Amino acid sequence: MTVLITLLSFLLGDADVERFRATAPTYLTTESAREHLSTAMAAAVVTDEDPYVFLAIALGESTYKANVVKVEVSGTLSCGVIQATAPNWSACNRMRASLWEGYYAGALLFRSWRTNPRCAGSTACALAGYAGGWRALDFCRANPRSVACWKAVTNRLNLSDMIRGQRTRDAKKTTRSSS
Repeated sequence: MTVLITLLSFLLGDADVERFRATAPTYLTTESAREHLSTAMAAAVVTDEDPYVFLAIALGESTYKANVVKVEVSGTLSCGVIQATAPNWSACNRMRASLWEGYYAGALLFRSWRTNPRCAGSTACALAGYAGGWRALDFCRANPRSVACWKAVTNRLNLSDMIRGQRTRDAKKTTRSSS
């Protein structure tokens, strides 16, 4: 995987790296922006997902810090740069020690939500599930007009567009088409 990340890092233009860094200049240096961008792109290549969604999750969950761990109320471990669920402390520590392990674990988790028949390929549904599990997703589906339910999803979609270099999405349009 190191070869793919290195190749992607080499192929990234300075303008692309600086545009990404500008989305979170408090948290990213040019070097760390290149590392996050190339690693998220490598995870996207391997999982056939959108790297900008991973970067948006990373900004919201850890502000691009790889060593973050959170023990959820349920006792579940959320670890690494995009706070993927870890089955045990050993897996959690791998996600925290390696940017690749963190992005890859999160990419696999995101993909499992998006490809689940209940989400039927919907990025918004996958983001809702990723953020709160089936209980939260079921609540949001039962309450499609709930602003609180879809706020995290809309924020992540807006962030992914901003990181990608596009204008942000209309929140009402996103939440209505996602429910």
